[in-house]
Amino acid sequence: MGFLDALLASHDRFRADVLPLGYEARDVDWVFEFDPKAGRLARRNTQRYGRGEQRRPVPKTPNDRRSSNVSAAMLVDKASYALGVPSGTDRASVDKAAKEHAAFVALLKTMDQPIQELANTLEKPIDAALWKGVKASDLVAFQFSGEQLWPTDDDAVRRAWGEHLAHRFLQETKSECIACGKTKRCLRIAPVPLSLFRKQVPLVSVNELTAFSSCGKTQLANAPLCVECYANAHAVAQYLLELDPDSLVGRHAAVLCRDLSKGSGEQPLRNQLAVFWTNQASPTSAEATDDSMAADEIAKIPFEDLDQPIHKQDDARPGQVRALLQAPFRGSDVPGHMPAMFHLAVVSPAKGRIVLREWLETDVETVRANIAQYARSISVIHPEARGVWWPPLPAMLESLRSFTSSPREGDERPRLPEVSPECIRRLIRCIYTGTGPPEELLVRAVRCYRTSDPPTDNGEQFERQLRRQMAMIAAMKLVLTHDKNEKEQCAMEQLKTEHDAVSEYKRKPPYLTGRMLAVLEMIQQRASSSGRGVNTTLVDKFYASASTAPDTVFGNLIAMATKAHLPKLRREGKEGIRSRSAGEEPLFLGNLLAETCDALDEAGGFPGPLTPREQAQFALGFYHQRADFLFAPKK
Repeated sequence: MGFLDALLASHDRFRADVLPLGYEARDVDWVFEFDPKAGRLARRNTQRYGRGEQRRPVPKTPNDRRSSNVSAAMLVDKASYALGVPSGTDRASVDKAAKEHAAFVALLKTMDQPIQELANTLEKPIDAALWKGVKASDLVAFQFSGEQLWPTDDDAVRRAWGEHLAHRFLQETKSECIACGKTKRCLRIAPVPLSLFRKQVPLVSVNELTAFSSCGKTQLANAPLCVECYANAHAVAQYLLELDPDSLVGRHAAVLCRDLSKGSGEQPLRNQLAVFWTNQASPTSAEATDDSMAADEIAKIPFEDLDQPIHKQDDARPGQVRALLQAPFRGSDVPGHMPAMFHLAVVSPAKGRIVLREWLETDVETVRANIAQYARSISVIHPEARGVWWPPLPAMLESLRSFTSSPREGDERPRLPEVSPECIRRLIRCIYTGTGPPEELLVRAVRCYRTSDPPTDNGEQFERQLRRQMAMIAAMKLVLTHDKNEKEQCAMEQLKTEHDAVSEYKRKPPYLTGRMLAVLEMIQQRASSSGRGVNTTLVDKFYASASTAPDTVFGNLIAMATKAHLPKLRREGKEGIRSRSAGEEPLFLGNLLAETCDALDEAGGFPGPLTPREQAQFALGFYHQRADFLFAPKK
């Protein structure tokens, strides 16, 4: 089943939520009331409505390719159409507004009473004081006095608007619809576009027959679609693409990449949006009697920004997410219930149509199992040991651009370009189909983690630094453990777990040398004469060389710790510290260093030059040991 077929097959499920053809939800800026008896027009609000105050389903401007570039919508349109408000005082702006207003009035005259009376009133000169403060681009709506129902919500108006669109955009001859297979008059061009990354693009490319005629034959039209099929597919797509403007995540969609370049350098195909849904509402168990949205909730888990990792095990949202991943989907056990199909598309805007970058479809239970595997592979302890969680996918991709650190989030700039689109598509396939993650994630994460953030006393900046560190480590752990068993995935979440005895990575030299570097850093911090830590630690100086060629660095670092720092800590009684794994018992740094050295000797000693995968193991050991210390060094 293709993208278009999946949209059509899902129409019955979303029938109650979707809008009719030619409608979209928009924020109305100004509302004018019309009194049919008096023929008088009045402005309801004196101030422009804010975002969300008057969000309504309204007719959408058709995708008309006429040379005049004038196309009006029914009853709700820009002020230049609805009232004739010009965008400027020059003659060209005034003439353009007059043409647009005339088209708006002519459209209203095709309707029944009392809309025709509104058209007659608008046809007369409108007092400029009535639209004082209204801009030409503001969205203006009309409502009749004494009526609660908006005219655009009326079934007769919606039906008339749909017939108007169909009449304008149908071919003269009949052809076979590629979706339903029926022979009828199909669309010559797409009536209304979809809004994607502030670009208006049609769902599919539908062109006139004459553009594809060859040797007198006209059956070579590109994707002929009838009005009904296009309307149903467009309505479902428009509903699925809705996003929260603040989080850039919707119920069925999430932004993967966003091209923010300005001017001629803008590249629309770099914008990527993931859309995911099931073709039917699916109960999660045989006992479920209502239409549950759990399947869609599971699909959205990798994109959800839960903001902060968990602090306690009984946190409501983490508990709910774990339950969704652990409870198998048993919709097929329900009598008369057909297995639900999961669909995922990665789309980008193009000039002529939506570009389908990735298309996946499978059953819901397979998706649940694959997401559960992904969640285990990417879960990691918070840098301050607040709990085990995983970063949302957009945050992980952002961290791999190695942002500069600044007190104000808006001043931070990426040092590296975006992760390649092919890498993102492979990552999507990894999440939902269970294929291996791209190696590029690990290489980028190792490179970014090597660039340490500067110390800061700004709380918000420090939290952003911690979240980026967690996201980088999660990307490394994903690549290292995705193809491993569940015990290895859980063992690599933090320093001490019940699965350490069977962990392959925790017995390897790269992981142990990473742990040792964190121990040496803590010894240096505790031995600081001021007691507040040091501004530049040995990690700032030696992490890059220690993580690539440990055997060239650690001899001098251990000698400095044993000859200078540890004796001082013993004299001052500061060798014992608290740690997460030791609980209430004090952990003595000298003993911890000795234990790490013994484990490293058993593993074969300090390794030579490390491969990228071994550097990732080093980073995980360093990160785990750091997070295990409850002593908080100077930020």
